[in-house]
Amino acid sequence: MAHMIRITSVKRQILVNIQYISDFSYGWITINDYLPMIQDEIRKDPKVVLFLRTVFMKIASIMNIPLLRIIEANSDDLSSVANFYSSELVKFVKRALQVIPKKIFTLLEKISRILTVSVKEFEPKLSKEELKEFAKYDERYQLAKITHEVSLLTEGMLVLDKVLMGVIEIDPKEILVDGIRKELGRTLAEMLHEGFIFDKTKPDMSGEMFAKFMQLRDNIKGLKRSIEYIQDFLNIYGEKIWNEEMVRIIEFAVEKEATNLVNKKYSTGLMEAQENYYVPIFTPVDDADFTFMGRVLRHILQTISKGFYLDHLSSWYDAQGNQLFGLRHVNYVQEYLGASFLGGLDRLITYNIVNRISDFFSVYGQTIGGGGVSQKKRDLNKVYNKDFYRNLQDFDALLGSNLGNLNPEFLKSYKTSKQQMSTNYNAFMKPLIEIG
Repeated sequence: MAHMIRITSVKRQILVNIQYISDFSYGWITINDYLPMIQDEIRKDPKVVLFLRTVFMKIASIMNIPLLRIIEANSDDLSSVANFYSSELVKFVKRALQVIPKKIFTLLEKISRILTVSVKEFEPKLSKEELKEFAKYDERYQLAKITHEVSLLTEGMLVLDKVLMGVIEIDPKEILVDGIRKELGRTLAEMLHEGFIFDKTKPDMSGEMFAKFMQLRDNIKGLKRSIEYIQDFLNIYGEKIWNEEMVRIIEFAVEKEATNLVNKKYSTGLMEAQENYYVPIFTPVDDADFTFMGRVLRHILQTISKGFYLDHLSSWYDAQGNQLFGLRHVNYVQEYLGASFLGGLDRLITYNIVNRISDFFSVYGQTIGGGGVSQKKRDLNKVYNKDFYRNLQDFDALLGSNLGNLNPEFLKSYKTSKQQMSTNYNAFMKPLIEIG
């Protein structure tokens, strides 16, 4: 009671002095220096998150000084300035708490390894003799131990109340879900990028492609099982996040390939502005490489170019009768990478066809005429075959006006045009053969 009375009798000047002493407006300069320390404390003890609420509220006081004069001037810029500083504070909070999703995915790799290698999925029917084989007591104990660690990591964030950072209210649970989404996107992008790096020196291209599909199947299956296993402990929709991130990574790769094939303008500015998503940066493995989707398509095209297509089997075969590419490859892709991967390949094939048609019209226009190539451009490139074009026009005119009275002159014109056409035949046929 005496303590309360002393507090109520504190002079106003003392309160002003305390306010000046505790002023944290300088924190914009030093705030990032404390980020590694905060993350280290969270790694040591995830329950430290519960105490961070007061830290974040103190950090929010940084806005007081920048907004003070704007409020006094009754400026219309108050809302925009407040939103800017609030968004910067929210970014800092997300960076500080991102250490938890990263730690979770480190543990998820262990869970994925156990679920893939050691612990098998239970069959609908099991005999007593098989039950002991499926039990795997030691492995399941390790699985439970790791799951408990994951639960401890998320416990602090799930019970933490909402915090108002300036004019933006943040929900720790949403930050956790966004962090997991970001880490899942990063893991999937790296897995797909590294999984589809082909060795061009190997003669058996079809066998290598199927081996890549098999290896990626095991990795994808293990990661997906671990997400499904852990989603109830994290209180998140793991399956939904998985599908959304898989679709987003594939769409990003397809659109990036489209910029090369059809000169489609694609800006990642919007995605980079979204802090909740991982924007993949694919490191090219060769001069023609952009993303894993382009490598897959080019490898498939190079593989099937060494054989022929059998319509009744819906597959490509080589001269020895070995299947190069067929429905089994498509089934593997659909089962483990989903219909979104097949849809991405389909769109990429469409872009590739448009690119080949554009190449054909370019060669045709510069060599013969038309195809959207101007006379000035043909003369500049010195590729335009005027004699061939003139002979073709003359032959067409003679043939059209004297269709019923063919004479040796027509045959002579035909032979001349055919001879000139043979020199351009390969240039015309290459894009047409690739289109199919």
